[in-house]
Amino acid sequence: PGQINSLSSNTIWSVLKDRNNFVWIGTNDALNRYNLQTGEILYFRHDPNNLNSLSHDRVRYLYEDSAGIIWMGTNRGLTRYNDGEMKQYLPDQDNPASLPGNYVWSIIRDTNGILWVGTHDGLARLDEKSQSFTNYFADPTNPRSLVNNTISSLALDKDGNLWIGSRAGLHRYNPSKDDFDRFLHDPEDDKTINDNRIRVILPAKNGGLWLGTNAGINYFDPKTKQFTAYTEEDGLCNNTIYGLLEDDDGYLWMSTNRGLAKFDPKTKIFKNYDAGDGLQSNEFNGGAYFKDSQGLLYFGGINGLNIFKPEEIRDNPNIPQIVLTGFNILGRPAQFDRSVSAVEEIRLSYKENFITFAFAALEFTKPEKNQFAYKLEGFNEEWIYSGNENRVNYTNLDGGKYLFRVKGSNNDGIWNEKGLAVKLTVKPPFWKTKFAYLIYFIVIGISAAGIYKWRSEQMKKELARREKLMAKDRELADRFRKNDVVAQIRQNSDVLLHNIESIEQTMEGIRTRAHDLSNASENTVTATEEMSANIVHIQNNVETSFQNVRVSTEYAQKGDESANAAAREIDTIRSIVNESTGAVALMEKKAAEIEEMVKVIRNIDDQTNLLSLNAAIEAARAGDAGRGFAVVAQVVQKLSNQTSDATKKISAMIKEIQDVSKSVSNKMKLVTKEVAVGVNLVEDTRAMLSSITESISNVENIMSSVAESMQEQTRTTNNITEQSDIVRRHAQDTDSDINQTAETLKKVAEIAERLNQIVQMFDMDNILKADG
Repeated sequence: PGQINSLSSNTIWSVLKDRNNFVWIGTNDALNRYNLQTGEILYFRHDPNNLNSLSHDRVRYLYEDSAGIIWMGTNRGLTRYNDGEMKQYLPDQDNPASLPGNYVWSIIRDTNGILWVGTHDGLARLDEKSQSFTNYFADPTNPRSLVNNTISSLALDKDGNLWIGSRAGLHRYNPSKDDFDRFLHDPEDDKTINDNRIRVILPAKNGGLWLGTNAGINYFDPKTKQFTAYTEEDGLCNNTIYGLLEDDDGYLWMSTNRGLAKFDPKTKIFKNYDAGDGLQSNEFNGGAYFKDSQGLLYFGGINGLNIFKPEEIRDNPNIPQIVLTGFNILGRPAQFDRSVSAVEEIRLSYKENFITFAFAALEFTKPEKNQFAYKLEGFNEEWIYSGNENRVNYTNLDGGKYLFRVKGSNNDGIWNEKGLAVKLTVKPPFWKTKFAYLIYFIVIGISAAGIYKWRSEQMKKELARREKLMAKDRELADRFRKNDVVAQIRQNSDVLLHNIESIEQTMEGIRTRAHDLSNASENTVTATEEMSANIVHIQNNVETSFQNVRVSTEYAQKGDESANAAAREIDTIRSIVNESTGAVALMEKKAAEIEEMVKVIRNIDDQTNLLSLNAAIEAARAGDAGRGFAVVAQVVQKLSNQTSDATKKISAMIKEIQDVSKSVSNKMKLVTKEVAVGVNLVEDTRAMLSSITESISNVENIMSSVAESMQEQTRTTNNITEQSDIVRRHAQDTDSDINQTAETLKKVAEIAERLNQIVQMFDMDNILKADG
């Protein structure tokens, strides 16, 4: 920049070679037109005072239509260039038929001659007759509209279909309906496009589409409507695709954010190039790509423009020679009697346990791009690819023989598969040598032989001892047959088992009766305690009675003085008794009336039961509709039951009242009679005193309590007697069982003695002693 016939800026945004062999280059500050014949460069810039100048200095996209008209997308609208004249198409907010946005990213004319313009704010269709635009925008409520307004790429497939790439998905225009089909990324379906940010669309010769995205390239098959993605994981140098072109041999070339890549659609293999291969830099720009009619490819970036013929970009055919350039032991270079590159074998002691190999590929076209792989046979099972790293360390190798191998490639990946091979021998320590292992084998063999011999002697002794024992066993067997010892043991064992079973049964009976005795004893103790308490109670009542008798005697001495008063009181008693008798008679009459009322209640109860039964029958007939009857029936039945129970209780109470009333009446009549007699006695003897009556009444109550205590004592005594009888019977049974058990144990002892005598015949010590 700044020199005559040089680019105005090295930052390239767009490029185009027209039919007149002018190369148009959009840069950061001007549009450059390069004359290939003369080498002259002409600059076009925006002139604010000239509406027929370039609309903006920065041209983002260049397109030549079939009529030779050059359309320029800038940072401020669209510019049309024809025969040296320029015309601007600018956005106008007050005119809906104007261009929808300033930034123009892509331009194309379809098969019907309609010019389409992709802007930052929508898609526009130009009617060149009326010089007006029809604009298309994203509508969230319309699934047949654009997904996003930023239109980054436009392309026509071989069938004339218009494809629109946006920042949020791929579209296909439907002219008949004037709407769009959408093709979007679905995370759940790997057959959809892998990223919605479409940067470039390239129609393939077979009718498919190649798409450059922010996540690699995608191939779209219109027949299956499926996408196949290729990314960095497949060998692509970078996933951000700026430009995408197909050369005459069918290879794809793509500019990225980290170099240029060549892709073979048949083999699916990428070949990557970077600034070291002559590129303007590793970073390119969107829109700056073009293929001319001669097959030349143009790619622009942040530091200039690359133009090349793809067929001239050949791989370096030179197979590099691989040599050893260094060998270190414990971090120090090893000393050899020849050049290290000529060394074919290296010997080490076990103490030299840290070694380093250094190697190189003798191909210097781009040495920094040479690649290496190595392995130490006997240690590594597979090749280790180290990239351009040409050093490797090994530590603590076991003693033995190894083969170190290295293979490498040149900058274009042409490999020397034979590579380098160096023999490596590590001498093991003495204790790991073959001679040491031989000594170990001999020592182990001798030790094993000695152990075997000792073990054989032990086995012989054991065999002799067992033979002697077997002889004794045979002798014992003869004795057993003669003495019929086995038969005696079997017989005595049967008797012993029978006696043991008898003892167990007897002991079970003893346990049961002991349990019963325990319960009876507890009952006896309880009854005894209750009887003792009653006796104490009786004693207290008797003493109280004696005291009351003494008091009565004292009161009797005073009887004479109270005779007259007693007579008057008795008259009063007679009067009260007479009244009580009348009241009792009235009570009997009322009780009779209550009895009549009870009869009436019983009649009502019978009727209630009848109503309950009828309600239950009606509920059964009505089913679910008669659930209300069922509830009534239940309630009535419940009331009936309660009434019946109450009636029974009332009846019983009335009967008791009647009985008591009759008893009271009878007693009151007797009292009246006795009172009359008492009056006569008072008048004759003046000895009846009210105090004596009270004392006698106390004595009577006490004696009644004594009688009750005596009855309780009698019951307790009977209980004690019953428990004593149980204890006595169980004691007799237990005594019998104990005698029987003792007899059985005696028999068992005798049998055990006989068995002990027989067992002594099996005692090897006695036999051996007897045999001397």
